[in-house]
Amino acid sequence: MPDLQYSQIVLSHWNAGVFHAAALPQLLPEIAIYSLLYDEVLIREEDLLTNRAITGLLADERNFAVFSELLVCGLVKLLRLPLEVYPPGRRFDPVRLPISARAEEHQVRRSYKGSPWKPTVKEWQLFQRLDEIVVKHPASSRYHAPFPSGNPFAVQLRELLENRASYRLASHPVFCHLHENTADQFATFCRDDEAWLRFLRNHGAKNPIVGPDAGFYRSAAYQCSNFLPTPRAIRRLVESVYAAAYCERELSDGRYGGSELVELPYRYQSESEHDAAVAEAVRIELAPTEATAAISLQPGIATVLEHTRASPQFASLRRIVQTLGSDPESPLLAEARFRDAWRDLCTVYAENAAIELSYPTKSNHRIARFSVFAYVLARVLGFLVLPAGGPGHEPVVAKDAAVIAAIEKLGPKMLRSFRALVKIPALREQMDRSTGVRCSTVPLTVARTTEIQNNGTPNPYT
Repeated sequence: MPDLQYSQIVLSHWNAGVFHAAALPQLLPEIAIYSLLYDEVLIREEDLLTNRAITGLLADERNFAVFSELLVCGLVKLLRLPLEVYPPGRRFDPVRLPISARAEEHQVRRSYKGSPWKPTVKEWQLFQRLDEIVVKHPASSRYHAPFPSGNPFAVQLRELLENRASYRLASHPVFCHLHENTADQFATFCRDDEAWLRFLRNHGAKNPIVGPDAGFYRSAAYQCSNFLPTPRAIRRLVESVYAAAYCERELSDGRYGGSELVELPYRYQSESEHDAAVAEAVRIELAPTEATAAISLQPGIATVLEHTRASPQFASLRRIVQTLGSDPESPLLAEARFRDAWRDLCTVYAENAAIELSYPTKSNHRIARFSVFAYVLARVLGFLVLPAGGPGHEPVVAKDAAVIAAIEKLGPKMLRSFRALVKIPALREQMDRSTGVRCSTVPLTVARTTEIQNNGTPNPYT
């Protein structure tokens, strides 16, 4: 049996430049789902800070309580800039106030879709609360992988644009709209670090945002796209290249559904190579479904997920996920294996959730007290006769006291256990429907793909 490889995913669709508001209700439930599919779930701190839909979501105390709990336990981690990136003399110390320092860095030297960005008062308050979590709980964050030399983003974008015929961008469902002039100009920007600044100045742009590295990166791309045809198509390509380069640097998968991100096409050297790939290539991946948004999260969910991840079923599922796409057998068989393992893990999750998320209530204690009073009255008035333990074993006063104490102490827990048993099937079914297997039977360069899901319907978040 092959060794289980460590796996991680970057929630790249949190990026404000590509985010779809329709995905907002499922963001927190998705973290729970991915924590049961991957060893590590990662969020770029920039994506969290600058996405106003998400900061608004976390302004709700219930949502923040769940998110902070997931952070504290390390079920999701913030990817942070290394300390050497921050210049001295800033208002916020990146050691004592890491999230506020990152927000200040973005405000001073970076941009939001090519425009200046400034946090609101409520957002600063949110960042201060996150500061406290990150400083007190090391498991809540880690530094991202070291930056490579050069500019891999510009290199990869140039490769796609200068060889767009080989990558078949003209037949791509998104990039077919890319204007030739826009593609040529951006290829020039990638070749010459100064070309984009000259372009902006020639078009009358005042005070362009250069960024800390002064190279051609996303901020520069957004500013230049404002003066060229088909700005949306080039921005989607830019964001998709950036996400691919970032995930490659982190050795992570990326989350593409529910956003403007598009998986980058393959390059084929000949028509025969392309035709063979169309006939044989199969890509299998896991994707949340619409049912994800229906998963109810509340304080205590982190404990549920930790207990579930500690189970043998989690290790078994991870092994099956690791082999998805590499099994020479039918992809449908691989999907069936995943679905069986996922159902087993959902059962473990449901059992843990039913117990951990069932809190004692006042009604539990009222019922227990009522049981005590009913028992005492029945004994005094003679309405209740406890079954004898056998000849000569009639209940005595000591046994009565023990029964009363047991009812008072264990009654609420017994009620919780009973209610938990009732909840398990519904929780298991809810979790089971939250994830689907997607099988693409043609390469990503071809406009039309065939998707196979457990229910036979297209994934709405693709």
